[in-house]
Amino acid sequence: MKKFNITDFDGAVFDMDGTLVDSMRIWQSMGSSYIRSKGLTPEPNLDRTLYPLTIIDAADYLNTRYNLGMKREDVIAGCNAVVEEKYRTTVGLKPAVPEFLKMMEKHGIKASIATATDRHLVEIVLERLKIDRFFTGIVTSTEAGSAKADSPVIFHKARELLGTSIEKTVVFEDAFFAVRTAKQAGYPVAALHDETAQCPPEKMKEYCDWYAESFREYM
Repeated sequence: MKKFNITDFDGAVFDMDGTLVDSMRIWQSMGSSYIRSKGLTPEPNLDRTLYPLTIIDAADYLNTRYNLGMKREDVIAGCNAVVEEKYRTTVGLKPAVPEFLKMMEKHGIKASIATATDRHLVEIVLERLKIDRFFTGIVTSTEAGSAKADSPVIFHKARELLGTSIEKTVVFEDAFFAVRTAKQAGYPVAALHDETAQCPPEKMKEYCDWYAESFREYM
């Protein structure tokens, strides 16, 4: 595996949760927290089931599985409310993120975000953490119309915001299913460790081009 060098690329597509911001523990308990707020008992492994889904698919699953009888948009709003306060107040950046983004900016490398998180939450946390200026744009799974586990459409749309080729656009991800999708679509993939990851590093390395504990190793 050759050494990673950001100047080999014209652009970069970043996942947000677990890659740029340290927020995965919030999302990993979102579904069960929401169901408990409704006075119901969540099934074992509910949050694991919801993990790879878009927020729309997660809302539909909760509505059906727990017979909520609610409008989809109301379930989505309730799920987002579980995490919004944390995004506004306590969620922080992963190690060396500001330094890495500044290095990219110095070299004129454009960046965008591809995330399953709803846009208004993305904008809240990026602005609060003062890294929003580094990104040309954002594409969410809802806007792309599919989850990362199912299709590379979100990566293509985020890359199109940059005007770069697949071969010259590196994807940064922490989730195995997203790493696999991006790699199978032809992208160079730089994976990052997150302590909540449900995949051993050895398996991740089968699909990514580079694997690191933090962005410091990519500098």
